[in-house]
Amino acid sequence: MRRRDSSTAGAASRGSRARANSGRYLDPDDASSSSIRDPPSHDARGASRVLAWDPEWLNCPGLSEAIDAHGIVREPCWLPAGAAERRARLAAIDDVRVGLTGALAGLADTGSLALVSGPGRGRIASLLPPVHIAVLRADQIVPSFGAFLAAHPHIADEGSNLVLITGPSRTADIEMTLTRGVHGPGHVHVVIIG
Repeated sequence: MRRRDSSTAGAASRGSRARANSGRYLDPDDASSSSIRDPPSHDARGASRVLAWDPEWLNCPGLSEAIDAHGIVREPCWLPAGAAERRARLAAIDDVRVGLTGALAGLADTGSLALVSGPGRGRIASLLPPVHIAVLRADQIVPSFGAFLAAHPHIADEGSNLVLITGPSRTADIEMTLTRGVHGPGHVHVVIIG
């Protein structure tokens, strides 16, 4: 399993940052065998809840169960239709710090993710929390957007929305002050499996 911060788009080809080993990970800054350690607790990171797609869309069988086993609450991505109920639901999930999604594809030439929303795959998981974690299988990586469209000729029928994510939200005002996370997550991480 490989993990990369998409703020360094294209870094996946430079090698893996971490390798999974029975729920443990390798410290990328320490190549010694003693670098295998348990992941930090969710309390240390402050993420006791995650806004997550339904398990069948996460590209990793058993991931939802592992999250549950560690006492992390998986919040579903649904929003009610009524205005008052919608506001109440958004207020209830406003403090969720991590969004967890799968991805339909990864585009190798730009380092982009292709996400399609629909039932069980709410857009809100990749937009609301300050941190977005996407799970992608290695066999879902395609060379380019053209190759993606060729592989998915009926993409318009596969969901309510297709979004390409090429990194964290960034904007600059008139004074050219770069700010991350204004229109979406400030951090995007991709976990590549396989």
